[in-house]
Amino acid sequence: MGETAAKLHLVFQAMEKAPGVYLFDEFDALGAHRGADNDVGEARRILNSFLIFLEQDTSRSIIIRRHQRSAQMLDRAFFRRFSTT
Repeated sequence: MGETAAKLHLVFQAMEKAPGVYLFDEFDALGAHRGADNDVGEARRILNSFLIFLEQDTSRSIIIRRHQRSAQMLDRAFFRRFSTT
């Protein structure tokens, strides 16, 4: 987990250089609600980093998230950043 935010940053940098469609599968593992009972500090930091990268993204890439669990388990902040669920 300690390198996850750094790896995500590399993905977002790549999106700038190589526009395309980027799929984040199993998104519920990354984007779980920050108030969840099983929430840990590192997971919160990864989630916050991902949200910042989304906010700063100026690429022409398309970002798709896929999750298997209920959308209600995802942090509400994602729904403000993705146009559809």
